[in-house]
Amino acid sequence: MAQIQSSLRTGARIFEKLIEQRNQQITTAAAILSRDHAFQEAFAGADQDRETTLSALASLRSRVMADAVLIASLDKELLFDTRRPQLHNVPFPFPKLIEKAETNDATYAFVVLDGELYAIAVAPLLAPDPIAWLCPMFRIDNDFAREIKVYTDLEITFLN
Repeated sequence: MAQIQSSLRTGARIFEKLIEQRNQQITTAAAILSRDHAFQEAFAGADQDRETTLSALASLRSRVMADAVLIASLDKELLFDTRRPQLHNVPFPFPKLIEKAETNDATYAFVVLDGELYAIAVAPLLAPDPIAWLCPMFRIDNDFAREIKVYTDLEITFLN
């Protein structure tokens, strides 16, 4: 029992450390994306050329190794979703995160979207004042569980 409890405590500490690293990763990604001048220019022309903005967003997504990136208007309307590019002009799925980010300049949380667990950051897209909300997302899945197993030799499964 003592060995099992020790293994579980160690696993919990490593899980917390990896989550902390993932949160730092998404916060850094949001900061990088929110200040990217080329993307700001593409976003400014989004009304005229949605495909160019989606292409720029896909490039940014791969650069910060996010699984998805959402952009919400200042009015909490979903403008872009790299997972479902056809979806836009609908309510942003996590309006409370935007409300939290409005008072903190940025925030992160864990969310379930389409049955999958994600770590998400919400940061203002600056030009130089906020023009939208940028939301990089990283999936918390079996790959993440395998990463924990490398350090702990514990079997981890995420259920939602």
